[in-house]
Parts: sequence; C-alpha cells; structure tokens
Amino acid sequence: MIHLIVESNPDIRLVDGVPLILIVCVVVMAIVVELLGGVIFDFDVNAGYRNVFRKLDEMVAEMEELRG
Repeated sequence: MIHLIVESNPDIRLVDGVPLILIVCVVVMAIVVELLGGVIFDFDVNAGYRNVFRKLDEMVAEMEELRG
C-alpha cells in the first residue's frame, strides 16, 4: 500500500518511510475509536448479549426467591 501511494504521488512527504497522510489517517481513526469506544461497547453488549443478561437476571431473581 505504501509503495502504491509513493508511486502515485512521488512528491508526498514521508516520515521514516511512511507517508504522512497514512500516519494522520491512523491517528484520526484512533481518536475516533477512543471517543466512541464506550458507545460502541455498550451497543455491542446490548445488541449481542441482551438475551443472556435477561436470562441471568431471571436466574438471580429465582435464587433470591428461593433464599427468602
């Protein structure tokens, strides 16, 4: 990928052999993931494990009922 970028744009600025635009894109993506990581996690947990958590809540309620 780096080779293609450098071939298509020979005047591109490089930092230790890596195009600066590629470094900027990676940094921007890391910042977006950092800012939205909690939201993405909550969505994933709620969407993927909703039934599991519901069943666990039912089991805990039944155990508390048996205890009391």
